[in-house]
Amino acid sequence: MGPLIGVTVEPPNPAGDLRGAYSEAVVEADGVPILLPLGLDIPAFRRLFEGLDAILLTGGGDIAPEHYGERPSPALREVDPGRDLLEITLARWALERDKPILGICRGLQVINVALGGTLIQDIAAEVPGALPHDNPDTRGAEIAHRVEVEPGSALRGLARRANLETNSSHHQAVRRLAYGLAAVARSGDGIVEALEAPGHRYAVAVQWHPERLPGRPGSRALFAGLTRAAGRG
Repeated sequence: MGPLIGVTVEPPNPAGDLRGAYSEAVVEADGVPILLPLGLDIPAFRRLFEGLDAILLTGGGDIAPEHYGERPSPALREVDPGRDLLEITLARWALERDKPILGICRGLQVINVALGGTLIQDIAAEVPGALPHDNPDTRGAEIAHRVEVEPGSALRGLARRANLETNSSHHQAVRRLAYGLAAVARSGDGIVEALEAPGHRYAVAVQWHPERLPGRPGSRALFAGLTRAAGRG
């Protein structure tokens, strides 16, 4: 049996249930997806965490800005306090224990907030001249824009590309990068599109949705890297 990958659950929302795409990507990478339920208390969640080999933080709604010391923007969407608490806790545990972790879209933002970073609450309102990151036409496999990947980064090694064409379905992004993280990819408007925690076995996060782009360069490599690192645990 392959490594057990804990996959956070996105509550039902108008965009649909994407758990199947995440799980499929994990299975294709020879991992075993374990869906992590909301509603558990912290001690029960800790016991579940201890039995996992790696963590996959999935996409979804916005993180409550109280977690990074700001007041809510009028543009805030789909905040789930219970999910925020569990995922921020999960990210901290994974990084403290050097358990492999992959963050996708909201998952990237969770990792940044968990370590003390802050977020742009609405790119369109706060970043003049920004690209259309929250275009409903690019929520699936459609390409929205290109991101430039830093040389020497783990992402560059996984993707084997200096730039990647990505989809885009987020209206928030990293503002202040947390201590201990490195921004390793940006879009043309300067928005952080990927980050890593150097020195960790595998701690990578991307702002796009690779699970929806199975044929694009680097997409499946992100999940393969996670399960390989988990298998060395």
